[in-house]
Amino acid sequence: MPMLLRGGTLLDGTGAAARTNPGLLIDGQRIAAIGDAAAVSGPPGTTTYDCTGGTIMPGLIDCHDHLVHTNRDLNERSTRPLSLTMMLVAQN
Repeated sequence: MPMLLRGGTLLDGTGAAARTNPGLLIDGQRIAAIGDAAAVSGPPGTTTYDCTGGTIMPGLIDCHDHLVHTNRDLNERSTRPLSLTMMLVAQN
């Protein structure tokens, strides 16, 4: 189902200036359109979200530590030697 984000501030990751009051149409896994909020619309059935006061950052992935998390046992992870952790990270 298409999704339309309106308002807020858009940081597109290209180094361009932030855009205020954007419209961003997402169709599946792709950005289908970006423009001023009033100029971008979606097909019937599109879910619209008001992002006023928020920041939109498409493509942002939080991966700062995912390779290090090889299991959920915090005690084991906190007591394991750093050298072993680095070998597991390399394997990941």
